[in-house]
Amino acid sequence: MYLAYYDLALPMLGALIPHINSKHEYFYFVRLPFLEDIRPYSFNPVTGENANAKVKPNREQLAATNKLIDAMDLEKPLTNANGCA
Repeated sequence: MYLAYYDLALPMLGALIPHINSKHEYFYFVRLPFLEDIRPYSFNPVTGENANAKVKPNREQLAATNKLIDAMDLEKPLTNANGCA
């Protein structure tokens, strides 16, 4: 864990994640939130009985959302046009 601060900024709590490749060795700094940074937001349902009709998605929007979620699936390897990973 790493605590960084600057004279004109609030302190930041973060983690240094090591990354090694063939040319360089370095760290990624991942900022971790303080308790005060976490906000409890509540959202109305988008689908179902209690959904607001003005914001209810149509079939095309739901299909686009499902396609986006499938594209973010990290379980499947990425392939190019030739089918190579």
